[in-house]
Amino acid sequence: MYDTEEILRLFNTGEDKKFIENIIISKGNQIEDSIDSFKKSYVKTLKKSKFEIAIYIFNDKENFIKELNNYTNFNYYKKILEYLIKTYPRYKICIFSTGNITEFESLFYDNVYFCLNKPLKIIFNEIVNIKILISSKIVLSYLCSLLSDGKIYYIPSKHKPLKLWKNIYNIVKHRKIYTWWTGENDITENRKRSLKSLYNRSGVDIIFITNQNLKEYILESEPLHSAYKYLSFTQRGDYLKAYFMNFYGGGYSDIKETTGDWNSSFDKLDNSDKWIIGYKELCPDDVAYRPVANYWYYLIGNGAYICKPGTSLTKEWYREMLVVLDKKLELLKRYPAVFPQDCSEVSNKKYPIGWNEINGRIFHKICYKYKDKLINTLPTSIFSNYR
Repeated sequence: MYDTEEILRLFNTGEDKKFIENIIISKGNQIEDSIDSFKKSYVKTLKKSKFEIAIYIFNDKENFIKELNNYTNFNYYKKILEYLIKTYPRYKICIFSTGNITEFESLFYDNVYFCLNKPLKIIFNEIVNIKILISSKIVLSYLCSLLSDGKIYYIPSKHKPLKLWKNIYNIVKHRKIYTWWTGENDITENRKRSLKSLYNRSGVDIIFITNQNLKEYILESEPLHSAYKYLSFTQRGDYLKAYFMNFYGGGYSDIKETTGDWNSSFDKLDNSDKWIIGYKELCPDDVAYRPVANYWYYLIGNGAYICKPGTSLTKEWYREMLVVLDKKLELLKRYPAVFPQDCSEVSNKKYPIGWNEINGRIFHKICYKYKDKLINTLPTSIFSNYR
């Protein structure tokens, strides 16, 4: 049994994960009794908050790359606030977070207040005893949700929600861009800068996939191809483009800066019968599948796009990639990639896959086939100084 001071000590010493895994996520009456006991001994003794709705916004600027998947873009919080204000017009809303008040200007509304940079215990005491809590992805917010008797709207995360909680994604439309770093080498400073720019300028959440969390997204019904582990890091990324866009859809971007906000592009695709929106190709030389190079003006680039999942375009893109990998598997086992950008053009024909063989060639071929299902108005990426 953890008393109040023990819980706070665990938070302050970074042992929160151990606490959550061993005490909260575990199953059984003992855990339920522990939560109920803590509610009676501490939560029930707290004064009611002067606010009716609490939102905890994670805003750890010092560890941006490490914590990127715990971030929720302020544009999305803006939409959540608009929903809450419309649904609960008489309620006072308080945003708990860290940082400078000027960072939150886009969230300024009547009846919205801010509690910034406060000690953990003050935040905990306010949030756990609120009428309505908008729970974020971090463990403090999750714990408050478990201990609260209020109404919980949760942002999906690795923490398991209770049955009565409401998934805010099902109420307020959520957008995301997938991107990845498939190597074992550290991400470069230029790539870190590009990720920050992509997050800030796109206006939507970034889901950053690495070797550490990739398995969370691989479907049991569709495991990675046996060839995946033999591919160069770059071509592993090419593989994941087809995989994610077919099975998940949403946005994708190379780790490059973007030139504009993506929200209007999401809207445009959602409100159309098209299947994919990307940036314009600019000339024949940009087209990887040479038989359609002279029709470049119909096509979109393959470094950033938004897709509807499970369309004929994504299915054929994915299937044709698998056909290539099936044919090359034995050669890949004999001659696996030896450096991140390995390809047949530079490996004396040993590594068996060409630079754009499992991505660009297939992508442009399929895009031309379904050219009437493309939109080409996505903000373009910045193709310089990104490595």
